[in-house]
Amino acid sequence: MEKYRAKEKLIYRFISDKLIFAYDDKQKLTLNSANILIPTITDYPVKVVLALFNSSLYQFVYSKEKTRKPKSNEKKRNTK
Repeated sequence: MEKYRAKEKLIYRFISDKLIFAYDDKQKLTLNSANILIPTITDYPVKVVLALFNSSLYQFVYSKEKTRKPKSNEKKRNTK
């Protein structure tokens, strides 16, 4: 439960076609339709990570990766 009350965290939708992240510094709990992410990158503030995840570049990469067909050797690796 301590994780959910982190001083700063990012909240994102569990199932979505788009990356949608929100910043929380009020120690709010989330519903089961949302997940939390607690960035621990010491060189970047949480709000910078938030801006990256909500950027058009990350959205582009996410949409391409989501629609990408796995190569035949990736299928074999992932089924083990």
